[in-house]
Amino acid sequence: MTKVSLPSSDASLLNALLERLGDQPLTGLDYQWAENWVKSMKRRDVMAPSTICHYVGALARYFDWVVRSGTPLLATNPLRLLPKRYAIQGAARSYYLQKSCFGGKLEGQTFGTATTTPPGLNLLRLEEELSAAHLRLANTFVERLGWAACIERYDRPHTLFYLDPPYFETEGYGVPFPYTEYEKMADRLRSIKGRAIVSLNDHPAIREAFNGFHIETVDIRYTVGGSGDRAAARKELIIFSWDDTAQPAGLF
Repeated sequence: MTKVSLPSSDASLLNALLERLGDQPLTGLDYQWAENWVKSMKRRDVMAPSTICHYVGALARYFDWVVRSGTPLLATNPLRLLPKRYAIQGAARSYYLQKSCFGGKLEGQTFGTATTTPPGLNLLRLEEELSAAHLRLANTFVERLGWAACIERYDRPHTLFYLDPPYFETEGYGVPFPYTEYEKMADRLRSIKGRAIVSLNDHPAIREAFNGFHIETVDIRYTVGGSGDRAAARKELIIFSWDDTAQPAGLF
């Protein structure tokens, strides 16, 4: 990309933005590129919506200038092809996929059907479901942090953490979580100021990683993909960072 003369209000932002984009040829800019770029700012760079709007607006005005210059390298501004309220449409699409896919998977999604339950998405209940979620999260801080960074930020003597990491050797979470993460988690929980509870699948490797912790085993039946006789009986581990039998903790 080439830096051009633009209003001073966009100059500093655009120059920084062009350095981030690197040597992207104009001929490769299309709607798919614009969509992927916005997604990367959301997911990889974890930018705030307002920051993304500033970046998209500055670059869109730059592309307008390039298109008006008459160059054959960019006949259409790809950012102007994004639909209005693009962020809201993306959120609606994600909501639809999660409510409609099999098992609520984050990757490798397939459409879920059943003979004993209705579809997961009911548009007539949409406002009711969003309102219930709003009320439940009204007193909650939502962070996009790794588990270790979250513990570091909120660890206090009065804090009770509940950790529900990806189950060991189980797919479909959409993020890598190697065995070393469980080992790091066990090491970190040995030195926290507060208390923590971890739920995981019962696996010899998990028991080894959390050796020395107070562990309780509970029976559970996985009903995703089947119910009744088809439900799979499994065991799960409830791991406490303290001796719960000696110091039982009530949640309420």
